[in-house]
Amino acid sequence: MHKPAAKREQGRKPPIVEIKGENGDEVTPPPPEVIEPDPALSPEEADSSVVIEKTATARQAQAEMDAARSRLERARQLFDKGLLPKADFDTTNSAYKVAEAK
Repeated sequence: MHKPAAKREQGRKPPIVEIKGENGDEVTPPPPEVIEPDPALSPEEADSSVVIEKTATARQAQAEMDAARSRLERARQLFDKGLLPKADFDTTNSAYKVAEAK
């Protein structure tokens, strides 16, 4: 059953009105968009314009490492008191090492 045109076309791109080529022709996608560097910046300036520590990815990795460090410290205290199995301590320690590697 077909939907009314008004509902079917909401949020869609306009229909294709022309197809160039023949049935069976190979279709190649357009080349990816290339972002050119600012020609006014030297390579050194371009590299220094990005502060790695301020990127979202770096901040997220730092937060994950801080949380993993806190969990490791708590696990170490519990393990030293005999309240945490070695397997659980090892798992926590491994998680910290993974976070540290990011």
